[in-house]
Amino acid sequence: MLTLQKTANPTVISIPTSDKPLDDLLNKEWLLTNNRGGYASSTIIGCNTRRYHGLLIGSLNPPANRIMALANCLEMVIFNGQIFNLSTFEFNGKFTPEGFRLLKQFRRDIGVHFDYQLPQCQLTKSVYLLRDKDMIGLLYDFTGVQRPVELILRPFIGLRNFHTLQKSYAHISSRWTNDGLLIRHNTPESCELFLNSPSMNFERDEQWWFNFVYRKDKERGQDFTEDLWTPGFFRCQIETPTKIVFWAKLTDSEQQTANALNAELDIGTVCEYLRKHHEGIKHKAKIVNRKSKIVSRKPYEILCLAADQFIVNRVTSDEPRATILAGFPWFIDWGRDAFIALPGLLLATGRFNEAKSVLSTFAAAADKGMIPNCFDDNSPLLSQGCHSRLRARTAYFNSIDASLWFINAAFQYLNATNDSETFTMHLLPTIRWIVDSYYNGTRFGIHADTDGLITAGDERTQLTWMDAKYAGEAFTPRYGKAVEINALW
Repeated sequence: MLTLQKTANPTVISIPTSDKPLDDLLNKEWLLTNNRGGYASSTIIGCNTRRYHGLLIGSLNPPANRIMALANCLEMVIFNGQIFNLSTFEFNGKFTPEGFRLLKQFRRDIGVHFDYQLPQCQLTKSVYLLRDKDMIGLLYDFTGVQRPVELILRPFIGLRNFHTLQKSYAHISSRWTNDGLLIRHNTPESCELFLNSPSMNFERDEQWWFNFVYRKDKERGQDFTEDLWTPGFFRCQIETPTKIVFWAKLTDSEQQTANALNAELDIGTVCEYLRKHHEGIKHKAKIVNRKSKIVSRKPYEILCLAADQFIVNRVTSDEPRATILAGFPWFIDWGRDAFIALPGLLLATGRFNEAKSVLSTFAAAADKGMIPNCFDDNSPLLSQGCHSRLRARTAYFNSIDASLWFINAAFQYLNATNDSETFTMHLLPTIRWIVDSYYNGTRFGIHADTDGLITAGDERTQLTWMDAKYAGEAFTPRYGKAVEINALW
């Protein structure tokens, strides 16, 4: 069993990894998010066990249409002809290389950190995901260097929809530019990955590596092997204590990528921005809960920071609007989940502006007196006013309880903020529309029966939280007067 190690900073999570069972190490995962649906995630030893794992998963249409851009890197330190592998991969039931044997500790704060003990030095690898950008920085911090060593990084490229797996017939190409290595996968998304390390030299050595195994996918009964392409490797010589930074950025425009990299190649600035963001989250939460003893407890700050990962901006035609993802790695924003979670994620943490934005986003997409169950995974949400039919075309409404949870969340927002203006002008009209539509009738046969209870659906519909269907067949039909729906009503 893995246990957390106590640290001076209550928001730093530290897990010793030496001499721990490999299965335990593979069952602990980490997650970094970027406020736009993108993320970085893997296990605490860096061995991907899901198709959804990767160092950079970006969003071409935030928070949806996500692309697994950079899967992983083969990382090696060479001393006096001897190779020390930092990476761990699984192939057909065996692990090679076995970098986890050199790993002493995993830590998580504004980034994730892997502490390695090598014969001639100590090395900490850190992963930082920039906010509001699909971009990561990998920092390799060498200390106690006694003799020259060489660092080699071989990136493995995905550039695929994060729901799919890649095979070796995929057409991926790369070319060197003045700003670094530009990689393109000829897919309908037409996205590009830009790699650069100012301190390292790139050597082209294109290869396909076959049959990476993702054991969690196998457990779920899915396809679980993938082929990954690598354009070559980056290398540098290290003779003194040194920090080496490797950057990766996903974009749909080569010029945007180059401009962003040129402006942001400063890992210190990135870390300072992330620290300030974390401090801002904790500060807001402490203000709203200043009279409660809970603010002095370690789990409180950790929970506030964890809650932040689910808050993202959804792209609209006018400006980004806050929304809540139903979960990582694969869910997008769902009405039911958003409004159940909103009081805890946003109101209890003092993030009232974002709570208002979430409520307004879904209210603006209402149609026929219903709040959306979810939005299209690939289409942008248009902005055309509160009750726009144009906006509703990008939303799905197969949920009877999302609208009722919306009403509950709206009143909780009013109670927490006393913002009667927003409630009266922007939320109350939608609430009245919902109540009127549910009483008199709307889609899916939703209406109030003669006894005043809400009834809806038939044997083919799944409108409650038990919504699993396959080939048009509902696994657990719950049409009629569902108990929790009428409790909300």
